[in-house]
Amino acid sequence: MDLSEKLLGRGNETQSSVWGMILNVLLALILLVLIGVLCLTSMFALCRVNGTSMSDTLSNGQYVLVERGNAVISRGDIIIFAKTDSSGKTTQYIKRAVALGGDVVRFIPENEDGKRVVYLYVNGEKQADEYIREKMETSYWSRVGVRIPFEEDYKVPDGCIFALGDNRNNSKDSRYGDIGDVTADELVGRVDVLLEKDSFFEWLCKLVFGAYLRGSAPDDGR
Repeated sequence: MDLSEKLLGRGNETQSSVWGMILNVLLALILLVLIGVLCLTSMFALCRVNGTSMSDTLSNGQYVLVERGNAVISRGDIIIFAKTDSSGKTTQYIKRAVALGGDVVRFIPENEDGKRVVYLYVNGEKQADEYIREKMETSYWSRVGVRIPFEEDYKVPDGCIFALGDNRNNSKDSRYGDIGDVTADELVGRVDVLLEKDSFFEWLCKLVFGAYLRGSAPDDGR
């Protein structure tokens, strides 16, 4: 570039063109990221577990990603649902779907190693329940509000879900009358991802979903 080009500012024009192109690329990337975040947050919710009813699968304070909307629920899925009590207060719960509409649930006490324990049967099949914290104790059924007696068939209404906590002896779930079955309009979604505490992925999800700005996740699962 000779002196005349410098005086005419042609070199500055070239430099400005390069910076303009870089700026356009950066703006396009930012737009793509924003669109991705918008799609992610519209399809999923970040929820924080509150309580120990899903121990040892989930721990108190752990975050999970929940697929919202029309998630297909299968037996064994972890779900989040909302119940509204007589005072109008709505509480969200996180439990495991153990039976679906039309399934027949039955709780049968058995003697095992000198101890009386309770097994869950669904459609006549004994459930292995390998993910539960400990086997169900008969004393649970002496609590006020438990609605399903031993050795009686209970048919889950069509379109509903029968849900239990993995910590079966310390969980308020579908066995209680004021919780009952989960209806379609009460279902918040299916838990798809369990986030490891204090991991980079947890930090990233909390950043994307704005949990840091609110001080907590948008939903609490109990």
